[in-house]
Amino acid sequence: MDANELIEYVRTILIGYFQNHDWYTGFCAFHPEHFSFISVGVAKPINSHHSLKKELQRFTDKYKNTYINDLKVELVTNCKAYVVITARFNMHIDDSMWGKYYESARCVSMTFIPYKNTYKIINYHIAKPSNDFKKNEYIPQEISSDNYLNLERKLTEKKEQIEMILRTTAGGMKGSFDDDDYTFFYVNDELCRMLGYSHKEFVKMSRGSVAGMIYPPDAGRALTDIKKALSKNETYTT
Repeated sequence: MDANELIEYVRTILIGYFQNHDWYTGFCAFHPEHFSFISVGVAKPINSHHSLKKELQRFTDKYKNTYINDLKVELVTNCKAYVVITARFNMHIDDSMWGKYYESARCVSMTFIPYKNTYKIINYHIAKPSNDFKKNEYIPQEISSDNYLNLERKLTEKKEQIEMILRTTAGGMKGSFDDDDYTFFYVNDELCRMLGYSHKEFVKMSRGSVAGMIYPPDAGRALTDIKKALSKNETYTT
């Protein structure tokens, strides 16, 4: 297997695993005796074939609808003792069971050593250099000074737009994250006054989330309504 064949092999592994959910081809690419596997969110390297099999299967079982694009594979080091290949791509995840549709960048580094008539992986490290983005949002591959200034300008414009809306809106407004409890990141004073609380009292009463502000016997039904609605569009009524 020469360098070009090895690059194509890496492409086959990544597309097969992340897009076609073929974990077995990737599993067989690892050295049969010793290797290190470091994945996104893994606290320590995986060094056993049993643990590796479970980790690879876990991803393919959890995410049924994924695909990658902008795949770029590069040969970094090529010598008799080992070969290092890196790959960059955008990962698209459609976790429709929980209403999550997002994408983020991935960067993979693989070290191969000769084994019999082929090459096997002895070190695999995948990193997520960007946060998750909603579909069609901008994913920065790297942050240069120009990119940083551009992002800073866009954030300033967005902040000014939000402040203008808040100044001209008499109603109560809130903003929350897309976690299980819909934790608040913003609540305006008008909403607190409408409900008869000071801002401090409201945060304490609600425990800082939508789930906490709902009358407890109604919480289960209301949160189910919200989750179902947000899995289909960006608004909900309950």
